[in-house]
Amino acid sequence: RTFFLYTERMDLSFRALDCFCFGGLEALFCIGFAILEKLEVQLLQHNFMEIVMILSKLEDVDIGEVFARASEIELPSNLHLTEELEMDYIYRFGKC
Repeated sequence: RTFFLYTERMDLSFRALDCFCFGGLEALFCIGFAILEKLEVQLLQHNFMEIVMILSKLEDVDIGEVFARASEIELPSNLHLTEELEMDYIYRFGKC
């Protein structure tokens, strides 16, 4: 729910928010998967607390490469996160 605002990289935060507005939750999942893929080797060499620090700074990540890779990721066709979120909102709070 933080939309990548936990990171010190504001360029990432703004681009992720743009992608969310355009592509919904699915876009955020793709961005997250792309970041994890990019940092996979590095993350596997550290403990949990170090991983948290790496993910909060994202110093070694080329944002252009991350978003290029995120645009290539295809989620399963039966995954409809944005629709499920909308249905959950309607169930809890009613229609706007």
